[in-house]
Amino acid sequence: ITVRNRSAEGTGTAFDVTLSDPLPQGNGINWRIADELNGDLCTIDGEAPAAETLECEFGDLEPGASRSVHVVSDTTLGSCETHPNTATVDADNHAAVPASDSLTVECPGLNVAKEARAGTIDAGETAIFDIVVWNTGPGTAFDVTLTDELPGDLDWAEDSGDCSISEGVLTCDFGDLGVTTKANSPARVTLSAETDRS
Repeated sequence: ITVRNRSAEGTGTAFDVTLSDPLPQGNGINWRIADELNGDLCTIDGEAPAAETLECEFGDLEPGASRSVHVVSDTTLGSCETHPNTATVDADNHAAVPASDSLTVECPGLNVAKEARAGTIDAGETAIFDIVVWNTGPGTAFDVTLTDELPGDLDWAEDSGDCSISEGVLTCDFGDLGVTTKANSPARVTLSAETDRS
């Protein structure tokens, strides 16, 4: 957020300039001041998840002078919505001036499918499962993992460099997964095991 006094000819000094900004709230939102370019002039009053308000006392601003503050918050799955925000600057010798903008947090839409190549096979044939994970978005899914307790006492093998099998449990680490379709998703693995009469 930047507050600036105009530098045009005839502009006077703005006295006792203040900024008030009721910061947007929501699940997983907790604001902090990341940077103040002009010194320690701002505080955040209140605590998340209740209302938090950024308050700044910038003092006098001569023509052409400006003050800035940078506020940030981490986000979570519960933060996925549009967060509108309006900050208001005021001075002893100037009417209040608002400025507004909004920020949208987008959540991913993860899906997983596990499908047998053949629902019924004969003893001695190979059992095969295909697993695919895809993200319908609109946000990127971070650090996507998959676990699967594999059926039976079969000696399962997998064909993905992102996966491993230990003590009958498949574990996959697919990393970040952008928006994709089921058909085009890179997050996939095929499981296979030889069968016999037992």
